[in-house]
Amino acid sequence: MATTTLPLNVSEQGAIGLIITVITLFVVVCQLYLMRKQLHLMKRQDEIIARRADLTAQVEYTSSREFVFDVSNIGKRGVVNFDWHLWIPIAFGDDVFVSNPYPPQSASSGIMEINGQKYFEYAGNFRDFVYPTRRKIFARLQNRNVSGQLTFYYQIACEDGLFPEHLENNPLKITVQ
Repeated sequence: MATTTLPLNVSEQGAIGLIITVITLFVVVCQLYLMRKQLHLMKRQDEIIARRADLTAQVEYTSSREFVFDVSNIGKRGVVNFDWHLWIPIAFGDDVFVSNPYPPQSASSGIMEINGQKYFEYAGNFRDFVYPTRRKIFARLQNRNVSGQLTFYYQIACEDGLFPEHLENNPLKITVQ
């Protein structure tokens, strides 16, 4: 027995075309909704990523012949519990006492050469919270009759990264009379 298909009349073809058009339009509207939702999520992610700490250090020489090193948070998020490394010119000698608000760090972890000069490396941990736009002292160093143009280097490691990323890029320079 042979089956024959009857051709669709014009009104049936129009109805099928209308159904396909409505389904296509629905899919397009859903895709636009999803694209807008993804764009919103990407903007929110960028806002969250932009909220991070950005740490920098300064050195000051006080009237009590002491170098005071402090950290500033110029980022948009606070930071707590960071590690610091300080490279001190070898002219200070190897028995330099570096103190911070926590147990004193007086052990050098060796000699390192930076830009042709030799430095002792000292390290410590800072457990206080450093809020954005605030400064806190993280180390003090007594001067051992060293004068002239001095260059120190530092790095601070926290959950938001390593500051500065490259050690040689951000020296702390100070002149002592």
